[in-house]
This record gives sequence, C-alpha cells and structure tokens, in this order.
Amino acid sequence: MSVQKLQNALNAVPMLRHLTVIVAEADPGVVTLSIGTGDSVTDHSGNIHSAALFALGEAAAGIALSTHPKLTHLRPMQQASGIKYLRPCTDAPLVHASISDEQVTEIQGLLGAGNSAKIEVISKVSDDTGLLVAEVVSVFLFK
Repeated sequence: MSVQKLQNALNAVPMLRHLTVIVAEADPGVVTLSIGTGDSVTDHSGNIHSAALFALGEAAAGIALSTHPKLTHLRPMQQASGIKYLRPCTDAPLVHASISDEQVTEIQGLLGAGNSAKIEVISKVSDDTGLLVAEVVSVFLFK
C-alpha cells in the first residue's frame, strides 16, 4: 500500500483523524507514524498526552501486521495491549512497528498445524530527537 493510500485510509478513521496521524513511512509489514502537535494531543504539562502515544503505537502495530504480504489473508484479533512509558514526550513523536520474518514463519507454522497463533508487536515511540519515550505492546490472535 502506498503512503498516500494508507494516509487516506487512516483519515477515514475518526479518532486517528482527530489525532492527525501522519504516515511518515510505509512498506509491507513496516510503518512509521507521527501525529500533529497542538492542544488536541497535549496534556496539562504541555507534553504529548499518554493516550495519544498509546493510540499511535496501537495503530502502528495493526498497520504493520495487516500490511505484511504473507499475512494479509488472515484476520488478526487484538487480544491485549499495554504501554511502558519511559519519559515525557515534548514534541512530535515518531512510532515505528514492523513484523519480522521469524514472526511470520511462526504464525504460518502454527496455523498450518491447525493451531491458533499469537503475535506480539512492539511499537517503539521516540521523540523528535530520536530518544525512546515509550513502547506499546500489542498482542494479536489468529485462529
């Protein structure tokens, strides 16, 4: 999916549109997103709101998973998610998520044997200087 097609798809989701999610990079199974800055995404201290960071990380995980060419025919169900906050994010964050070949091989093997499969996708959130500010962990189930 091209960056513009992905951007159009994200703009169709009201919450992501409200956060002004911006596609910075998109390749099959890999995505980097950002959000606009301003009052709609900041907390009382002027930092990027923790909920905005979480939503951005969760979206990146789902996009990376759903665009991997060997997994597009599957329907993942989100089973769990969480976030580890490392430090405040004071400016436009970047979040990066990707699906590894090892993860794909494991999913295909489990499903091929008639089992369900889980995948844990870690989205890394960094600030405008490249400093890691949070990690969002999303767990998806395939049946």
